[in-house]
Amino acid sequence: MKNENAVIAIASLMAVGSGVLLVYAPWSVTVSSGTFSGTGRFFLFYVITTIALSAISGRFIDTCGGHSALSLAIIFRIALLLIWMLLTHTAPNQHWMVVLSLAAMAALPDSLYRSSIPAITKAAFSDEALLRINGSISAWRQIGYIVGTLLGAISVSAHDNVFALVQIAIGIICGATLFHMRRAGNFRRQASGSPRRKIGFGVGADAFQFTSRDSPALVISLVLFGSAVVLLPMNAAPYVIEVKQLPSFNLGLIEAAFSVGTLCGAVYFSRSRNQSIQLAACALLAFGVGAVPYATAEIAIALYLTIGFFIQVSIPLGTTLQIRCPGRLIGQVASLVSLISSLIAASMMMIVSTGRVSGPKAVYFLLSGIFAVSLVLMLISFRAAPVSIEPKLEGER
Repeated sequence: MKNENAVIAIASLMAVGSGVLLVYAPWSVTVSSGTFSGTGRFFLFYVITTIALSAISGRFIDTCGGHSALSLAIIFRIALLLIWMLLTHTAPNQHWMVVLSLAAMAALPDSLYRSSIPAITKAAFSDEALLRINGSISAWRQIGYIVGTLLGAISVSAHDNVFALVQIAIGIICGATLFHMRRAGNFRRQASGSPRRKIGFGVGADAFQFTSRDSPALVISLVLFGSAVVLLPMNAAPYVIEVKQLPSFNLGLIEAAFSVGTLCGAVYFSRSRNQSIQLAACALLAFGVGAVPYATAEIAIALYLTIGFFIQVSIPLGTTLQIRCPGRLIGQVASLVSLISSLIAASMMMIVSTGRVSGPKAVYFLLSGIFAVSLVLMLISFRAAPVSIEPKLEGER
């Protein structure tokens, strides 16, 4: 199996598992609690777990390798699945334990994946191939999410059996693929003359120094894009159902349009596009998101399709940062971006949690401002020449 096919297979299968979880888990905790508050608790613990793991996983990925972190993600998901199955059969009234296990099962692997996959691809592929690889990964992950949500709906009807079998099968296939890649020697080893580093956690001063001196505008842009990718689909539900008073069918169409848009955008931006196209995409995002509160139901669907397409301009931005970043810092930088993006998204969703009708509208206006700021930052980044903060270690990319 080629490197590219193996990485894409792992990425898409991990997305299938996440898609199943994000449909099945809210339903499961709602049933176990008897109220819709269970769903709120699930997403609260999901966000807390994501933020906590993003804060501590960076150095671990850089010292142990992205493949080791991804192996742990697979092990965590299967272990937490077994704990959840044990709880549901032996202690069905332990609602909080069920919520915690499902939230951890969803958040831990996803967070480790997001921080480890840049390290894996940077080690396994040349700089020239990274844009195409990252675009393919994004496209296939979107397909995986779509398949996963469909399997999640089946799991809700079939209850525990399909859900557990899908997660176990995904874990086995991903684990076998990773094992094959390691046996084939598809990950660069540390050079024999390079000093060994102790296993650590968190984000080190050298990673902060890189982000502040080498590519601050690019890093901030990716942080803002990361928070927007989370907020746009999450904010659609309260906006469509509470503000617009539309049936849930319309929400499904909007979410589907966003998924189709991101899939097409991933394919388009997996090829080199000039800077003017990237800047135009960011400007259209600022305009399109700001127009959503004024749109009719039909136009909102078209806007979400367009937004999903252009938001994938983050692929070339992320690839640029990945190329600039020294290999020994890539996990920490990716974790830092994920951490701050999650904190921003959680803070903005608090606006919606107030229950006011103006809340979802305010989120769209804030997101429009975020894309406008990103446009300025992209201009700064395109004009600034990358500056390496210190020489790379021997054998390092």
